Amino acid sequence: MGEDVSEIVIKLPREIINFIENLVEKGLFESLEDFISHATRLLAEFYGLPGESVLKKIFSNLNLGLKPSTLGLGEKEQLILDAFGKSKFVYEDELYMLVRKEAMVRGIAPMSKEDFDKSLENLIKNGILERIKHGNETLIRKKEE
Repeated sequence: MGEDVSEIVIKLPREIINFIENLVEKGLFESLEDFISHATRLLAEFYGLPGESVLKKIFSNLNLGLKPSTLGLGEKEQLILDAFGKSKFVYEDELYMLVRKEAMVRGIAPMSKEDFDKSLENLIKNGILERIKHGNETLIRKKEE
């Protein structure tokens, strides 16, 4: 509303049109034009269009079975949780090594120990992980979802 819009004409393969029309029939989009408008906006955001993010709105409305506090985690915190895997308990030093391994698998720079410690503290502060002292060792426990 009140938005300055322009109209364009595009040619798309029939296969793509059929796919989009199927999504419209399922009620995921109001029309072919609605789908094209959403797709264009998302691609423009991907390439740096400023303003309110449609992607952020989409992800904030998704419920992926995660505790609400895990939505919006930083990249480093998510890397720690991913490295944790299906384990319930992991030694803190072991977790740091698993995070470094996960970074190598993903082809990204390994996290520094300082960044790991900060991110781990953030996860503990948010109630996602818990630190448990066991003798001279420190265990990290993933809290139940």
